[in-house]
Amino acid sequence: MLLYAKYEFEPEKRTIGNIIKFIQNNKPNQDEEGSVELDKRFNELSKDHPARESYEFGFAVSEGRTRASIILTFVADLRNYIDNEIRSYTSDSDFDLRDVGLRKTIIYVMLPVLGNTVQSLSSLFFSQMFQQLYRLGDENGARLPVPVDFLLDEWPNIGAIPDYEETLATCRKYGISITTIVQSISQAVDKYNKDKANAIIGNHAVILCLGNVNNDTAKYIKEELGNATVEFETSSEGSSSGKDSRSKSSNKNVSYTGRALLNEDEISNMQQDKAILITKNRNPKIIKKLAYFKMFPNLTETYIAPQNEYKRKKNQSMIDKHNRLREEWDKKQEKIKQQKLEEYKEEQRQKELEKEQQPQEEQQNEKVKESKDKEDDQEDKKDEQQKINDSKKAFYEKLKQKQAK
Repeated sequence: MLLYAKYEFEPEKRTIGNIIKFIQNNKPNQDEEGSVELDKRFNELSKDHPARESYEFGFAVSEGRTRASIILTFVADLRNYIDNEIRSYTSDSDFDLRDVGLRKTIIYVMLPVLGNTVQSLSSLFFSQMFQQLYRLGDENGARLPVPVDFLLDEWPNIGAIPDYEETLATCRKYGISITTIVQSISQAVDKYNKDKANAIIGNHAVILCLGNVNNDTAKYIKEELGNATVEFETSSEGSSSGKDSRSKSSNKNVSYTGRALLNEDEISNMQQDKAILITKNRNPKIIKKLAYFKMFPNLTETYIAPQNEYKRKKNQSMIDKHNRLREEWDKKQEKIKQQKLEEYKEEQRQKELEKEQQPQEEQQNEKVKESKDKEDDQEDKKDEQQKINDSKKAFYEKLKQKQAK
Protein backbone atom coordinates (compact mmCIF):
# COMPACT_ATOMS: atom_id res chain seq x y z
CA MET A 1 0.00 0.00 0.00
CA LEU A 2 2.85 2.38 0.75
CA LEU A 3 4.35 1.72 -2.68
CA TYR A 4 0.95 2.24 -4.30
CA ALA A 5 0.56 5.57 -2.51
CA LYS A 6 4.09 6.62 -3.43
CA TYR A 7 3.64 6.02 -7.16
CA GLU A 8 -0.11 6.45 -7.72
CA PHE A 9 -1.20 9.20 -5.30
CA GLU A 10 -0.64 12.88 -5.90
CA PRO A 11 2.24 14.24 -3.74
CA GLU A 12 -0.13 16.09 -1.41
CA LYS A 13 -2.24 12.95 -0.90
CA ARG A 14 0.55 10.53 -0.01
CA THR A 15 -0.56 10.13 3.60
CA ILE A 16 -1.67 7.26 5.81
CA GLY A 17 -5.08 8.92 6.12
CA ASN A 18 -5.58 8.73 2.37
CA ILE A 19 -4.41 5.11 2.33
CA ILE A 20 -7.18 4.34 4.82
CA LYS A 21 -9.70 6.07 2.54
CA PHE A 22 -8.38 4.10 -0.43
CA ILE A 23 -8.87 0.81 1.42
CA GLN A 24 -12.36 1.87 2.49
CA ASN A 25 -13.25 2.52 -1.15
CA ASN A 26 -11.58 -0.67 -2.38
CA LYS A 27 -12.50 -3.48 -0.02
CA PRO A 28 -9.85 -6.18 0.46
CA ASN A 29 -12.53 -8.85 0.99
CA GLN A 30 -14.45 -10.77 -1.65
CA ASP A 31 -17.86 -9.42 -2.66
CA GLU A 32 -20.94 -11.50 -3.51
CA GLU A 33 -19.57 -12.21 -6.99
CA GLY A 34 -16.26 -13.45 -5.54
CA SER A 35 -14.17 -10.53 -6.81
CA VAL A 36 -11.92 -8.27 -4.72
CA GLU A 37 -11.90 -4.54 -5.43
CA LEU A 38 -8.38 -4.13 -4.06
CA ASP A 39 -7.13 -6.84 -6.44
CA LYS A 40 -8.69 -4.97 -9.37
CA ARG A 41 -6.85 -1.75 -8.49
CA PHE A 42 -3.48 -3.49 -8.35
CA ASN A 43 -4.13 -5.54 -11.50
CA GLU A 44 -4.64 -2.27 -13.38
CA LEU A 45 -0.95 -1.51 -12.82
CA SER A 46 1.78 -2.71 -15.16
CA LYS A 47 3.33 -6.06 -14.24
CA ASP A 48 6.70 -4.46 -13.45
CA HIS A 49 5.15 -1.83 -11.16
CA PRO A 50 6.84 -2.03 -7.70
CA ALA A 51 3.49 -1.95 -5.90
CA ARG A 52 1.99 -4.73 -8.03
CA GLU A 53 5.04 -6.97 -7.66
CA SER A 54 4.94 -6.58 -3.88
CA TYR A 55 1.18 -7.14 -3.79
CA GLU A 56 1.17 -10.23 -6.02
CA PHE A 57 3.86 -12.00 -3.99
CA GLY A 58 2.22 -11.11 -0.69
CA PHE A 59 -1.41 -10.30 -0.03
CA ALA A 60 -2.77 -11.45 -3.40
CA VAL A 61 -1.63 -15.07 -2.95
CA SER A 62 -3.00 -15.33 0.59
CA GLU A 63 -6.35 -16.94 1.27
CA GLY A 64 -8.86 -17.41 4.03
CA ARG A 65 -7.49 -17.01 7.51
CA THR A 66 -4.10 -15.79 6.30
CA ARG A 67 -5.70 -12.92 4.39
CA ALA A 68 -7.92 -12.08 7.35
CA SER A 69 -4.87 -12.07 9.65
CA ILE A 70 -3.01 -9.70 7.31
CA ILE A 71 -5.99 -7.34 7.23
CA LEU A 72 -6.34 -7.36 11.02
CA THR A 73 -2.61 -6.67 11.50
CA PHE A 74 -2.74 -3.86 8.95
CA VAL A 75 -5.78 -2.28 10.60
CA ALA A 76 -4.13 -2.56 14.03
CA ASP A 77 -1.06 -0.74 12.73
CA LEU A 78 -3.23 2.06 11.33
CA ARG A 79 -5.58 2.45 14.28
CA ASN A 80 -3.86 5.63 15.47
CA TYR A 81 -4.46 7.33 12.13
CA ILE A 82 -8.22 7.07 12.55
CA ASP A 83 -7.94 10.01 14.97
CA ASN A 84 -8.55 13.23 13.00
CA GLU A 85 -5.91 15.16 14.96
CA ILE A 86 -3.24 12.58 14.19
CA ARG A 87 -4.36 12.44 10.56
CA SER A 88 -3.92 16.18 10.32
CA TYR A 89 -0.57 16.11 12.09
CA THR A 90 0.81 13.38 9.82
CA SER A 91 -0.67 14.79 6.61
CA ASP A 92 2.39 16.90 5.87
CA SER A 93 5.99 17.44 6.96
CA ASP A 94 7.52 20.85 7.58
CA PHE A 95 11.12 19.62 7.68
CA ASP A 96 13.26 16.90 6.11
CA LEU A 97 14.76 14.30 8.46
CA ARG A 98 18.06 14.57 6.58
CA ASP A 99 18.33 18.25 7.54
CA VAL A 100 19.34 17.16 11.04
CA GLY A 101 22.60 15.75 9.66
CA LEU A 102 23.18 18.57 7.16
CA ARG A 103 22.88 21.71 9.27
CA LYS A 104 22.62 22.69 12.93
CA THR A 105 19.11 21.78 14.00
CA ILE A 106 17.18 21.16 17.21
CA ILE A 107 14.08 18.96 17.19
CA TYR A 108 11.87 18.75 20.28
CA VAL A 109 9.67 15.66 20.39
CA MET A 110 6.87 16.32 22.88
CA LEU A 111 4.90 13.27 24.00
CA PRO A 112 1.87 12.90 26.28
CA VAL A 113 2.85 12.30 29.90
CA LEU A 114 0.10 9.71 30.39
CA GLY A 115 -0.97 6.96 28.04
CA ASN A 116 0.84 5.23 25.19
CA THR A 117 -1.53 5.91 22.30
CA VAL A 118 1.14 7.58 20.15
CA GLN A 119 4.09 5.32 20.98
CA SER A 120 3.88 3.57 17.62
CA LEU A 121 4.19 6.97 15.92
CA SER A 122 7.04 8.24 18.08
CA SER A 123 9.03 5.00 17.70
CA LEU A 124 8.43 5.15 13.93
CA PHE A 125 9.71 8.74 13.89
CA PHE A 126 13.01 7.83 15.54
CA SER A 127 13.37 4.65 13.49
CA GLN A 128 13.01 6.64 10.26
CA MET A 129 15.34 9.33 11.62
CA PHE A 130 18.09 6.77 12.21
CA GLN A 131 17.55 5.24 8.75
CA GLN A 132 17.78 8.61 6.99
CA LEU A 133 20.88 9.66 8.93
CA TYR A 134 22.61 6.35 8.15
CA ARG A 135 21.85 6.80 4.44
CA LEU A 136 23.15 10.36 4.57
CA GLY A 137 26.28 9.13 6.32
CA ASP A 138 26.82 6.42 3.69
CA GLU A 139 26.62 9.11 1.01
CA ASN A 140 29.38 11.06 2.78
CA GLY A 141 32.02 8.46 3.55
CA ALA A 142 30.22 6.89 6.55
CA ARG A 143 30.21 10.23 8.40
CA LEU A 144 27.50 12.84 8.81
CA PRO A 145 28.34 16.37 7.63
CA VAL A 146 27.08 17.62 11.02
CA PRO A 147 27.31 15.40 14.15
CA VAL A 148 23.97 14.59 15.78
CA ASP A 149 23.22 14.12 19.49
CA PHE A 150 20.04 12.35 20.66
CA LEU A 151 18.98 13.21 24.20
CA LEU A 152 16.16 10.72 24.84
CA ASP A 153 14.66 11.70 28.17
CA GLU A 154 11.87 9.39 29.39
CA TRP A 155 13.07 6.98 26.72
CA PRO A 156 10.52 4.20 27.49
CA ASN A 157 7.66 6.59 26.62
CA ILE A 158 8.92 6.72 23.03
CA GLY A 159 7.96 3.09 22.48
CA ALA A 160 10.08 0.17 21.29
CA ILE A 161 12.41 1.39 18.53
CA PRO A 162 13.22 -1.43 16.07
CA ASP A 163 16.88 -2.55 16.06
CA TYR A 164 17.75 0.00 18.76
CA GLU A 165 20.58 -2.14 20.17
CA GLU A 166 22.18 -2.44 16.70
CA THR A 167 21.86 1.31 16.21
CA LEU A 168 23.69 1.96 19.50
CA ALA A 169 26.47 -0.42 18.45
CA THR A 170 27.10 1.28 15.08
CA CYS A 171 26.01 4.91 15.40
CA ARG A 172 29.27 6.37 16.73
CA LYS A 173 31.18 5.87 13.48
CA TYR A 174 28.57 8.04 11.72
CA GLY A 175 29.02 10.86 14.22
CA ILE A 176 25.82 10.05 16.12
CA SER A 177 25.70 9.95 19.92
CA ILE A 178 22.67 8.74 21.87
CA THR A 179 21.87 9.40 25.52
CA THR A 180 19.21 6.97 26.77
CA ILE A 181 17.54 8.14 29.99
CA VAL A 182 15.46 5.74 32.10
CA GLN A 183 14.10 5.76 35.63
CA SER A 184 15.06 2.13 36.18
CA ILE A 185 16.56 -0.88 34.45
CA SER A 186 13.20 -2.66 34.69
CA GLN A 187 11.69 -0.10 32.30
CA ALA A 188 14.08 -1.24 29.58
CA VAL A 189 13.29 -4.90 30.32
CA ASP A 190 9.53 -4.24 30.18
CA LYS A 191 9.74 -2.34 26.90
CA TYR A 192 12.05 -4.84 25.18
CA ASN A 193 13.10 -8.14 26.76
CA LYS A 194 15.87 -8.99 29.21
CA ASP A 195 18.44 -9.96 26.58
CA LYS A 196 17.77 -6.91 24.41
CA ALA A 197 17.73 -4.62 27.45
CA ASN A 198 21.15 -5.93 28.50
CA ALA A 199 22.44 -5.43 24.94
CA ILE A 200 21.08 -1.88 24.87
CA ILE A 201 22.73 -0.97 28.18
CA GLY A 202 25.94 -2.75 27.21
CA ASN A 203 26.21 -0.77 23.98
CA HIS A 204 26.47 2.50 25.93
CA ALA A 205 30.04 3.64 26.55
CA VAL A 206 29.01 5.63 29.64
CA ILE A 207 26.52 4.88 32.43
CA LEU A 208 25.52 7.70 34.76
CA CYS A 209 23.53 6.81 37.88
CA LEU A 210 21.89 9.82 39.52
CA GLY A 211 20.75 7.92 42.62
CA ASN A 212 17.30 7.33 44.07
CA VAL A 213 16.98 4.07 42.16
CA ASN A 214 15.00 0.89 42.82
CA ASN A 215 16.49 -2.40 44.00
CA ASP A 216 16.94 -3.91 40.51
CA THR A 217 18.80 -0.86 39.26
CA ALA A 218 20.91 -0.65 42.42
CA LYS A 219 21.84 -4.31 42.01
CA TYR A 220 22.80 -3.75 38.37
CA ILE A 221 24.98 -0.73 39.24
CA LYS A 222 26.61 -2.72 42.03
CA GLU A 223 27.53 -5.49 39.58
CA GLU A 224 28.85 -2.96 37.06
CA LEU A 225 31.05 -1.34 39.70
CA GLY A 226 32.56 -4.68 40.65
CA ASN A 227 34.52 -5.51 43.79
CA ALA A 228 37.31 -3.81 45.66
CA THR A 229 40.00 -5.15 47.97
CA VAL A 230 39.65 -3.75 51.48
CA GLU A 231 42.40 -3.74 54.07
CA PHE A 232 41.39 -4.68 57.61
CA GLU A 233 43.65 -3.93 60.58
CA THR A 234 43.03 -5.53 63.96
CA SER A 235 44.92 -4.76 67.12
CA SER A 236 44.96 -6.09 70.63
CA GLU A 237 46.58 -4.99 73.86
CA GLY A 238 47.30 -6.89 77.04
CA SER A 239 48.87 -6.24 80.39
CA SER A 240 50.11 -8.34 83.24
CA SER A 241 51.32 -7.47 86.69
CA GLY A 242 53.11 -9.29 89.40
CA LYS A 243 54.19 -8.58 92.93
CA ASP A 244 57.15 -6.53 91.87
CA SER A 245 56.47 -5.79 88.13
CA ARG A 246 53.89 -4.79 85.50
CA SER A 247 54.08 -5.37 81.74
CA LYS A 248 52.07 -4.38 78.68
CA SER A 249 51.86 -5.98 75.25
CA SER A 250 50.19 -5.01 71.97
CA ASN A 251 49.59 -6.89 68.72
CA LYS A 252 48.52 -5.69 65.26
CA ASN A 253 47.24 -7.86 62.39
CA VAL A 254 46.55 -6.72 58.81
CA SER A 255 44.23 -8.73 56.52
CA TYR A 256 42.66 -8.20 53.09
CA THR A 257 39.20 -9.10 51.87
CA GLY A 258 36.98 -8.36 48.90
CA ARG A 259 33.68 -6.53 48.97
CA ALA A 260 31.42 -4.69 46.52
CA LEU A 261 32.73 -1.26 45.66
CA LEU A 262 29.28 0.00 46.65
CA ASN A 263 26.43 -2.15 47.88
CA GLU A 264 22.74 -1.65 47.07
CA ASP A 265 22.01 0.44 50.16
CA GLU A 266 24.94 2.77 49.53
CA ILE A 267 23.81 3.29 45.95
CA SER A 268 20.15 3.86 46.81
CA ASN A 269 20.96 6.22 49.69
CA MET A 270 23.63 8.21 47.88
CA GLN A 271 23.66 11.95 48.61
CA GLN A 272 21.40 13.94 46.29
CA ASP A 273 24.22 16.08 44.92
CA LYS A 274 26.31 13.02 43.99
CA ALA A 275 26.22 10.68 40.97
CA ILE A 276 28.06 7.53 39.89
CA LEU A 277 29.91 7.66 36.57
CA ILE A 278 30.84 4.34 34.92
CA THR A 279 32.97 4.59 31.79
CA LYS A 280 34.23 1.65 29.76
CA ASN A 281 37.92 0.83 30.29
CA ARG A 282 38.20 3.37 33.12
CA ASN A 283 37.70 3.29 36.86
CA PRO A 284 34.25 4.38 38.05
CA LYS A 285 33.88 7.67 39.86
CA ILE A 286 31.53 9.41 42.23
CA ILE A 287 31.02 12.90 40.82
CA LYS A 288 29.12 16.00 41.81
CA LYS A 289 25.92 16.80 39.94
CA LEU A 290 25.62 20.01 37.96
CA ALA A 291 22.74 22.00 39.43
CA TYR A 292 21.65 23.76 36.24
CA PHE A 293 18.64 25.28 37.97
CA LYS A 294 21.05 27.14 40.26
CA MET A 295 23.30 28.19 37.40
CA PHE A 296 20.33 29.55 35.44
CA PRO A 297 17.75 30.67 38.01
CA ASN A 298 14.18 31.42 36.89
CA LEU A 299 14.90 29.92 33.47
CA THR A 300 11.55 28.19 33.05
CA GLU A 301 9.68 31.21 34.39
CA THR A 302 11.47 33.57 32.02
CA TYR A 303 11.09 31.49 28.85
CA ILE A 304 7.61 30.03 28.53
CA ALA A 305 6.78 28.00 25.43
CA PRO A 306 3.37 26.30 25.63
CA GLN A 307 3.18 23.22 23.42
CA ASN A 308 -0.17 24.16 21.90
CA GLU A 309 1.21 27.45 20.58
CA TYR A 310 3.50 25.71 18.11
CA LYS A 311 2.84 26.94 14.59
CA ARG A 312 3.85 24.73 11.71
CA LYS A 313 5.97 26.34 9.06
CA LYS A 314 7.77 24.54 6.26
CA ASN A 315 11.46 25.16 5.88
CA GLN A 316 12.86 25.88 2.45
CA SER A 317 14.23 22.37 1.90
CA MET A 318 10.75 20.87 2.30
CA ILE A 319 9.23 23.52 0.03
CA ASP A 320 11.82 22.63 -2.60
CA LYS A 321 11.18 18.91 -2.09
CA HIS A 322 7.41 19.30 -2.44
CA ASN A 323 7.86 21.42 -5.58
CA ARG A 324 10.16 18.76 -7.04
CA LEU A 325 7.66 15.97 -6.25
CA ARG A 326 4.83 17.99 -7.79
CA GLU A 327 6.92 18.65 -10.91
CA GLU A 328 7.75 14.93 -11.23
CA TRP A 329 4.09 14.04 -10.78
CA ASP A 330 2.94 16.56 -13.40
CA LYS A 331 5.52 15.24 -15.88
CA LYS A 332 4.39 11.69 -15.21
CA GLN A 333 0.73 12.61 -15.71
CA GLU A 334 1.57 14.49 -18.91
CA LYS A 335 3.44 11.43 -20.18
CA ILE A 336 0.48 9.19 -19.35
CA LYS A 337 -1.83 11.65 -21.07
CA GLN A 338 0.33 11.63 -24.20
CA GLN A 339 0.47 7.83 -24.16
CA LYS A 340 -3.32 7.61 -23.93
CA LEU A 341 -3.65 10.17 -26.72
CA GLU A 342 -1.29 8.15 -28.93
CA GLU A 343 -3.20 4.98 -28.11
CA TYR A 344 -6.46 6.72 -29.00
CA LYS A 345 -5.00 7.99 -32.29
CA GLU A 346 -3.72 4.53 -33.14
CA GLU A 347 -7.11 3.05 -32.36
CA GLN A 348 -8.82 5.58 -34.63
CA ARG A 349 -6.26 4.94 -37.38
CA GLN A 350 -6.93 1.22 -37.21
CA LYS A 351 -10.66 1.85 -37.48
CA GLU A 352 -10.13 4.03 -40.57
CA LEU A 353 -7.95 1.37 -42.14
CA GLU A 354 -10.63 -1.20 -41.50
CA LYS A 355 -13.19 1.04 -43.17
CA GLU A 356 -10.92 1.52 -46.18
CA GLN A 357 -10.14 -2.15 -46.43
CA GLN A 358 -13.75 -3.24 -46.12
CA PRO A 359 -14.87 -2.31 -49.73
CA GLN A 360 -11.73 -3.90 -51.17
CA GLU A 361 -12.39 -7.04 -49.22
CA GLU A 362 -16.01 -7.04 -50.34
CA GLN A 363 -14.95 -6.68 -54.00
CA GLN A 364 -12.40 -9.42 -53.59
CA ASN A 365 -14.97 -11.63 -51.95
CA GLU A 366 -17.40 -10.90 -54.80
CA LYS A 367 -14.80 -11.85 -57.42
CA VAL A 368 -14.02 -15.01 -55.53
CA LYS A 369 -17.72 -15.77 -55.37
CA GLU A 370 -18.17 -15.14 -59.12
CA SER A 371 -15.19 -17.31 -59.93
CA LYS A 372 -16.55 -20.06 -57.73
CA ASP A 373 -19.98 -19.75 -59.30
CA LYS A 374 -18.44 -20.11 -62.77
CA GLU A 375 -16.54 -23.15 -61.66
CA ASP A 376 -19.71 -24.59 -60.20
CA ASP A 377 -21.58 -23.89 -63.48
CA GLN A 378 -18.86 -25.57 -65.47
CA GLU A 379 -18.98 -28.57 -63.17
CA ASP A 380 -22.74 -28.70 -63.50
CA LYS A 381 -22.46 -28.57 -67.31
CA LYS A 382 -19.87 -31.32 -67.25
CA ASP A 383 -22.12 -33.46 -65.08
CA GLU A 384 -25.07 -32.77 -67.38
CA GLN A 385 -23.05 -33.61 -70.50
CA GLN A 386 -21.80 -36.77 -68.83
CA LYS A 387 -25.37 -37.81 -68.08
CA ILE A 388 -26.34 -37.21 -71.75
CA ASN A 389 -23.38 -39.22 -72.93
CA ASP A 390 -24.22 -42.01 -70.51
CA SER A 391 -27.83 -42.05 -71.75
CA LYS A 392 -26.75 -42.20 -75.40
CA LYS A 393 -24.34 -45.00 -74.64
CA ALA A 394 -27.01 -46.96 -72.85
CA PHE A 395 -29.45 -46.43 -75.78
CA TYR A 396 -26.98 -47.71 -78.37
CA GLU A 397 -26.15 -50.71 -76.20
CA LYS A 398 -29.83 -51.70 -76.06
CA LEU A 399 -30.19 -51.12 -79.81
CA LYS A 400 -27.26 -53.43 -80.55
CA GLN A 401 -28.75 -56.12 -78.34
CA LYS A 402 -32.09 -55.99 -80.25
CA GLN A 403 -30.39 -56.21 -83.64
CA ALA A 404 -28.37 -59.18 -82.48
CA LYS A 405 -31.58 -61.06 -81.59
